[in-house]
Amino acid sequence: MASPVTTESLTLRRFDFSDTSQVAHLLTRSSGRLNALAKGIKRSKRAAIFDLFSHGRLTFLPRPSGQLQLVTEYDAIATFPAIRASLPRLHAALYFLELAIEIVPEGEPNAAAFDTLLSGLRGLEAEAPASAPALVLSFELEFLSLGGFAPRAGSCLSCGKDVGRAPEPFRFSPGEGGFLCRDCFAARGPKPALAAPVARAALKILESLSRRETRAGERMTAPKLPDGAIPPLRSLMDAHVRATIEKDLKTARFLPRR
Repeated sequence: MASPVTTESLTLRRFDFSDTSQVAHLLTRSSGRLNALAKGIKRSKRAAIFDLFSHGRLTFLPRPSGQLQLVTEYDAIATFPAIRASLPRLHAALYFLELAIEIVPEGEPNAAAFDTLLSGLRGLEAEAPASAPALVLSFELEFLSLGGFAPRAGSCLSCGKDVGRAPEPFRFSPGEGGFLCRDCFAARGPKPALAAPVARAALKILESLSRRETRAGERMTAPKLPDGAIPPLRSLMDAHVRATIEKDLKTARFLPRR
């Protein structure tokens, strides 16, 4: 029998397995994303083990890929009560969890993904609810960049001109993960499906946000954005994430957008 593994975990999803047991999808620091079974948990006084986005220390017995890992011990570290008490924070946190499920492969160790998700949740817990839209943008860009999925905002995809010199308006090309300047868009033959025109100012903000990086162990902070910046950036990121994972995230529709 394999030796028990102890690691930190964040709960991404949970559901009933039987009258007494539950299954959870977890993101762990040392073992990546996994599915685990907690037998008899619904009889226990510690039934909060699988509360969504709870941070804890987990011990499980490894099983072959595709099987449920068996939980043997769990100690809660943080349950983020402020997130649960605020709809803007809660909707943002649920979006973080769904994005992690879609982006992080199962069974592949990914400490950076775990640390970034934990930093984002800590940021939501500490920041005011009004900061949630800006914090979501920051989290998305940091999390997507871990797998090379962040949008390219610094230059035109076609001519390579810096966003500060290329002619606007720009157009976002979801399938290519970046932007075309006015001239390159006009020069193309059959036009690809593109989002609405994007102003230079929005791309500069996106480029600046793309350079943000939260150190492991620190909480993520919400960037200070100009008035009116969030709605167009939210539309861009919705289109980019949709193209990246090839479907709409269910939680995206509930994100705060102002």
